[in-house]
Parts: sequence; structure tokens; C-alpha cells
Amino acid sequence: TVLVPLSFMAGSESKTADFTWNYALWGIEKAGPTFIKLMQWATTRHDLFPPEFISRFSALQDNTRGHSWEETSKMLEESMGSNFDALLDFQVEDDGDKEGIDSGKKKKMLKSHRSKDKYSPIGSGCVAQVYKAKLKEDMKFMPAGTEVAVKVTHPRILHKVCVDFYILNTITAWIEMIPYVNLD
Repeated sequence: TVLVPLSFMAGSESKTADFTWNYALWGIEKAGPTFIKLMQWATTRHDLFPPEFISRFSALQDNTRGHSWEETSKMLEESMGSNFDALLDFQVEDDGDKEGIDSGKKKKMLKSHRSKDKYSPIGSGCVAQVYKAKLKEDMKFMPAGTEVAVKVTHPRILHKVCVDFYILNTITAWIEMIPYVNLD
């Protein structure tokens, strides 16, 4: 796109460069969970990628855009029954829960979740997001009041991953049609 040359000419500290990186991050998130997973892997390879690339895309490690509480509630109801809220007391996250996270990352994390949602996840990845809750009733091996992490997969995640693999398979097949390129 036009943004890459413009951001290069404007310098790494410019608003244009910032916008370009944010646009690239948004594009990867929209591309699907498999592409997010590839970027998560890439940000662990300090030997292959430059520090700015790793710094910008490391947000994908645990802070991808999640789904709404409404969708979470539907999925919990499907898996645990309509009385899931009688079993779990979901915790409302306050600033005290984010100790140790710098203010820039905290602001970005809070911005990425919908403000109208009843509860915010404590983390969101490419496949699922996690909520903090306490048990209201005794469960096997865990008494009431025990803090638990509730991991909820994103809606239609299986379909999204299948589509991603189809796309990757198609790209690979096209590349293999190029003479003298053998990916075996």
C-alpha cells in the first residue's frame, strides 16, 4: 500500500508510521486466527525479525480483539446450561488487577474491549479469551470461593481456522505450480 513508503519517508517516530503499524496489526487480526498464530510465532523469533516488528506485533500474544460478553454468555449457556451464573461469579476488572502492566499497554487493553460489556476478559488470544471468576458452589476438589479462569473460545472459531488453512493450502498450491519451486 501507499502507507509503507510514506511511513518510511516520514520516519519511525511519525504518526504515519504509527498508523501504518496499527493498520498492519488490524489487518492481521482481521485475517484470522491462523495468521495471528503465525505472527505470535514470528514475535518470538528475535533472530529473524527486527526489534520494532517484534515490539509492535507482540500485542498479538495476549491482547487480540475479543468477542462480546453477549457471545460469551451464549457459549457458556450452551456448554454449562442456562444457570451458569449460579455456578460462577465473574469478576469485574479494576485498575488494581492490572498492577505491573505499564499504562500504555493497560490503555490499549482496556480500549480493545467493548465498554458496554458486563465483564471484560483478562486476556484474549486468537482462539479464545479468558475471564476471572469465583465458584459460587463447591465443585469436585474445589470449594466455593475458589478463583478460577474461564476460557471461552471465540464464536465460529473452527470455521475460521478451516478457512485459513484452505487459503494457505491454495497459496501453497499456486507456489508449487511455479517452475523449479519444490516445497516437498
